[in-house]
Amino acid sequence: MKEKNFENYLEKNNNLSGASLSLRTYGYQLINKFVNLDSKITEFKKLNDPDEEMEELLQEWVNYLVKNPPKKNKLTPLVLKQYANAVNAYLKYHRFRIDIKALKFPKQLYEEKYPITVEEIQQILRVAKWIKQAYYLCLISTGARPREILGLTKNDVEWIGDRYKAQIPAHLKKKDYLEPCFFQRNVIHF
Repeated sequence: MKEKNFENYLEKNNNLSGASLSLRTYGYQLINKFVNLDSKITEFKKLNDPDEEMEELLQEWVNYLVKNPPKKNKLTPLVLKQYANAVNAYLKYHRFRIDIKALKFPKQLYEEKYPITVEEIQQILRVAKWIKQAYYLCLISTGARPREILGLTKNDVEWIGDRYKAQIPAHLKKKDYLEPCFFQRNVIHF
């Protein structure tokens, strides 16, 4: 019977994709920088509750990576979970049963979206080249896509009363048909 080590584990899972293989290899290297995983595996197998001890070790490793991230890669919480799952797959090979959902990972921070203010629009237009100012104004004020604005021709624009109206042709829209609704997005008033 073959000895259970990382090389034999990779041999057994030779059908892994390149991304999955590199994920597991780098995850194994990361945890070995923290602690020698193979020696801990043999040590924990002798204990009464090896799964709980290994889960605590994984949590310490995750906490360590949060405080001391690798210099090359910035680890987001999602990437950290992927590395923990990769190490967990190796631990399953050694018959450890660890619930990754029980581990505590940092929360993913998202930037809050907010509508653009008039002052921000004015700042953008102040530094923009004069030839692009009308384009930026059309994008900001209408909500149309850049493709829709740039694809307009002289025939698509008409003067109605005190303002211009542009009818966006169907071939420029995201969906190649006009949607019947009260506010038609294919008409721009400026």
